[in-house]
Amino acid sequence: MGKKKTTTTNQVAWSNPPTTQAVTNLQSQVDQGGDYATPIHAAYGRSLNSLQRSYNSPLGAYTTADVKDKSMRAQKADLFQNMGIDLANASQQNADSKFNRQATVAGFTQPSMYQSGGTNTLSDPFGQAMQLGQMISNVASAGLS
Repeated sequence: MGKKKTTTTNQVAWSNPPTTQAVTNLQSQVDQGGDYATPIHAAYGRSLNSLQRSYNSPLGAYTTADVKDKSMRAQKADLFQNMGIDLANASQQNADSKFNRQATVAGFTQPSMYQSGGTNTLSDPFGQAMQLGQMISNVASAGLS
């Protein structure tokens, strides 16, 4: 029985995508992210003003200056701690957003691989001999009929 021989050779190449105005515009906007910190500062500024005004009410309950100061300091500490947490989260959100924008632009500009050529060779000497024998047999049987 003969050996069947198969040879396959692939040739690959890389191609850069064409530069378009849309991709160029995206590349220039990668570093322009949303401003997450300004609304947080504004909201906490309003909360701080409201807190300070709440202690100025002439109709409020009587407290000593010491109690008033300690209470206000405690509430301010909570307010500033929460603001710090929210600003840290906003900073992380901004970094994640910038990374996603960069990854998107990188995906648009990455080279693509394609098959530039190749060969495929199939050699089966025994199979070819069998086919030739079958053809001869067919011709011989047709000639005898």
